[in-house]
Amino acid sequence: DLPLSGDVCDDLLCVRGALGVAPDNNGEDSVWVQVGLSSNIDPESFERKPLAIVAVVDVSGSMGWGYQNENSPGEISRDLLLKLSEQLNQEDRIAIVTFGSQVNTVLEPTPGGTASVGEAIHGLSAGGVTNLEDGLRQGYHLAAEAVDVYDEVRVMLFSDMQPNVGMTQP
Repeated sequence: DLPLSGDVCDDLLCVRGALGVAPDNNGEDSVWVQVGLSSNIDPESFERKPLAIVAVVDVSGSMGWGYQNENSPGEISRDLLLKLSEQLNQEDRIAIVTFGSQVNTVLEPTPGGTASVGEAIHGLSAGGVTNLEDGLRQGYHLAAEAVDVYDEVRVMLFSDMQPNVGMTQP
């Protein structure tokens, strides 16, 4: 936690920046940038609207699923998805789309707190190449369906960003 000082935030989101020059590990001068975020939202009284999340998850070999390495992109993604799912309640929905050699909806929109959410996350494993484009297409398709029901819809991408099939350029 490296807060930046300044005026009290009167908006939903206030962004502050800071810049410094200091030596790096090699003793060479480096430029360091800090971004501070604050808000006028009171966390004690805030009530979140029901949320629909579509997690689009890279299950390609480069993600390191199941390598028993907790620092692999796949295992970090699994940990983040589990922590995210713990924040959801029965009014929320989460869907999981995986992409590798194939695109699959491994979890249809499901209420938060349901056992099948954790089961789907724990069941993620490696599945070939990285077809990011088609994975996102399926994720956005599910999100478009959720927009008719939920005010808050998010597509979250979990990937090491090494697409090698479909659109591979920025």
